Amino acid sequence: QEYPLAERDSVTYACVEDQAAAELIGLVATEFLLGLALRPLTGLASASILHRIFSPKAPLQKPEFEIPDSAVDLIYFQCLLWTTTLLAPPLVLVAPIVLVFQFKWLKFALQRLTSRPFVAETSALGVTFLQLTGCSCGVFACLAYGLAGKALPHDDLCGPFRGGTAPISAVASLGLPGLDVLRVVVSAVFASPGVVVGLLFLGAVIAVLHSRSGIRAHRMALERSQASAASTARALRSELSRLERHGALLKQRLEWHEKHKGSV
Repeated sequence: QEYPLAERDSVTYACVEDQAAAELIGLVATEFLLGLALRPLTGLASASILHRIFSPKAPLQKPEFEIPDSAVDLIYFQCLLWTTTLLAPPLVLVAPIVLVFQFKWLKFALQRLTSRPFVAETSALGVTFLQLTGCSCGVFACLAYGLAGKALPHDDLCGPFRGGTAPISAVASLGLPGLDVLRVVVSAVFASPGVVVGLLFLGAVIAVLHSRSGIRAHRMALERSQASAASTARALRSELSRLERHGALLKQRLEWHEKHKGSV
């Protein structure tokens, strides 16, 4: 390439793959520390400084927890973490711990470091987050598909497969039972990816239709619950009005008894 993304460091890293994996791991660590871990702390610190300068006597107003920004950052970090595992497979063992710690930290930030947002979670917002997650999974699947099926040039000592061959071919040369059938299936998939994409699209359409039918059933159940609640509210209002009339009648009787008691 005329303008490479990074300069080759042959002194520190004997293999190009190791250097790329180290760069991605550094990017994951930087995004985790600066983008996710320190953001609630910096927001609270800036809010505290502004509170001490402008309104020291008023109660401290914590910064609002931004649901859209946090969700997008979380999905981006997960996609970056998944992509890094392609070049650094041992990261798969650490990734669940990182994700659990991230969840606990965001929960602590929501409860202690920020104020709850005055926005109710809507179905449209949930659908948007689900679409973003599905898009990131699709990008990762396409990246893994391209990396496994493309012959990349590299040194023979820098990986479990020979240079100039596709990584998926290393699995076929292991000699394990059942690999012949698997080799035929994988070869058919890589030879005609359009069929796989068509089947995935058909499965997505069926899943969407099934989810819509489920949503329709839930909507009908909610409508029935709403009608039942409305009839119960009407019955309570009629009972309340009857009690008000009864109370007015008792009040008139009490006034009549007080009046005649005074005259006697």
